[in-house]
Amino acid sequence: VDASVRLLKRVGDQVIGDEPLALVWPADRREAAQPAIRDHVHIGPSRTTVQDVRFAEQQVVELAVRALSPGTNDPYTAINAVEEVAAGILTAVARPDTGHILVDEAGAPRLYLRPVTAAEIVDMPFDHLRPYTLGSLIVLRALVDLAARIRVAAVNPDLAARADRQVDQLVAAVEGTLTGPDQVSLRAYVAATRETPMVPPPDRP
Repeated sequence: VDASVRLLKRVGDQVIGDEPLALVWPADRREAAQPAIRDHVHIGPSRTTVQDVRFAEQQVVELAVRALSPGTNDPYTAINAVEEVAAGILTAVARPDTGHILVDEAGAPRLYLRPVTAAEIVDMPFDHLRPYTLGSLIVLRALVDLAARIRVAAVNPDLAARADRQVDQLVAAVEGTLTGPDQVSLRAYVAATRETPMVPPPDRP
């Protein structure tokens, strides 16, 4: 089919009723392109961790959020979740972002995708956990460690800088929630990780 397609949804996005999944042009090719689009876009009742990287990351981060709830108060489980999610993040930042345009043999753009970016993957644990970690120095340190590991692994310096900005936001957010000595301790810990590159630890047996 001599047409171009722009996907309007990403993997894991919700689709309701007759919501459009894709934009096809030229307009007179839309009907002919529909069977191919339907064959390659699969819709299910729920998200899956196999296909949806955002959902896989959210599932692990959710464990940390629940562990930090007042009724649970289990910071070590939260730390384990941060270390677990690090595996996927470090893999993502260690390679360049994939392109979002697929071309045909002649080089003409045919499919415009909406991929999940490495920046989104980096931001998620920090953004989602920040409100719940402000009173826990050891979990804050785990996030600082995660940022340091991202800085070492990232092939894109913008992602390394992004992780550092996330730590700066954490440090600013704890003002008034951590005691004076803990604030000093956190700032010193951040400074130490930035002065000495952190090498990711070996896999645990």
